Amino acid sequence: MQIEKGTYHHGLQWLLLILAALWPALWLFVPYGLSPDGERGFGAGLVDDAYRGFFRVFLHVPHATTLEHPAALLAASVFVITVVAIVLVRLLIRRLDPLVHSLSALRWSARTIPCMVVWCCGLLAALGATAIWMSVSSGWLDNVVWVVTMVVVVLCFLAPIPLCLRRDIVNRDRPPAFWMPRWPGGGVIVVTAVLLALWLSIGAAEKWFEFGSMKAPAWTIALEEIASWLIGLVLMSALLVAWQRGWGPARLFSNRAVWADGLRLRTLAAVHLRIDGVLALLLVPPILILACYMIYIAPQIEQWFRMHPGPKLGLFHGSVNTIRFVVSFWWLSGGLFAWLYWTPAARASYLVDVIEGGGNE
Repeated sequence: MQIEKGTYHHGLQWLLLILAALWPALWLFVPYGLSPDGERGFGAGLVDDAYRGFFRVFLHVPHATTLEHPAALLAASVFVITVVAIVLVRLLIRRLDPLVHSLSALRWSARTIPCMVVWCCGLLAALGATAIWMSVSSGWLDNVVWVVTMVVVVLCFLAPIPLCLRRDIVNRDRPPAFWMPRWPGGGVIVVTAVLLALWLSIGAAEKWFEFGSMKAPAWTIALEEIASWLIGLVLMSALLVAWQRGWGPARLFSNRAVWADGLRLRTLAAVHLRIDGVLALLLVPPILILACYMIYIAPQIEQWFRMHPGPKLGLFHGSVNTIRFVVSFWWLSGGLFAWLYWTPAARASYLVDVIEGGGNE
C-alpha cells in the first residue's frame, strides 16, 4: 500500500510538472488566435515572421527565415527549458529548506485570502472615488487630486505591512477570516521606515546601475541582480524580526545574529523562490507574448485592415482594447504582490522563531 501511494504521488508530481511546462509553451500559439488572417493568412504570417526574427536575432540560428513551423520549434524549446528550470529550482528549495517551513507558511497564508479580498475591495473603492474626483475636478484641485492619488498608491504598497505582520495573527495556527491593522509601537515604526528607505535606495541604485551598464557583460548584470535580491532578503528578515518581537532600532541592531541567522535567511529565500517561481510561470508567458503582440503585430494588422476594408473585426479590436485597458492598471498589482510575499514570509519567520525558542519574546 505504501509503495502504491508513493508511486501515485510520484506520478502526480510528474503530471503537474508536464502541465506546468505546457503553460508557457501553449501561450506561443495565442497570437495566432488573436490575429485575423485577412487574405492568404496575413495574420498568421506576421506571427511566423516574428518568431523567425526571434530565432535570428536572439538565438543566432542560421537560415532562420526558412523555418516552416517556428512556433512549434520554439514551443518545444520552451517546454524543455521550463522542465529543467522547475526541477533545478525544486532541488534548490529542498536544499535551502529541508524542514519545508516555506511550504507550511504558504499553506497558512492561503487562509488569509478572505482578508486580502476585503482589503483589495477597499483599495479599489478608494481608487474609484479618486478617479471620480479627478474627472470632475478643475483648476487648483487637480494638484490636490494628484497628491491624493499618490498617497493612495503609496498606501497600496504599505498597507499589507501592518496587516500581514501582526504578531498575534502570525502566531496563530489558523488565521482569522478578517482582522484590522494594529499599532506595533513607535520603535517598530522607526525600524520599518528606515528599512523601507534603505530598500528604496537600493532599488534606485539598481536602476541607475542598469541604466549605466546597458553595454556591460550579462554576467555583471546577473551578479548585480543576485546581490540586490540577497540584500533585500536580509532587510526583510530584519523587518520581520522587528515586528515579530516588537524590537526598536537599538535592540534590533544589538541582536543582529537573530535576523542574520542562516536558518531564517534560507527559509525566507525558499519562500521567495516558491512565490517567484509560481508568479514567473503564471505571469511571464502571457505578459511577454501579449506585450510582443501589442508592439509588433497588432499595429501591422490594424494598418493592413485600414488599407483593405473587409470583414468586421469586432473580436480583434475587442481583444486589443481589453489588453490595453488591463495593462493601463498594472500598478494596482503592487499591493496584491506585497500581500503574497509578506504574509508567508512573516509566518515562515515565526516558525523559525519557534525552532530557535524565540517566538515568545
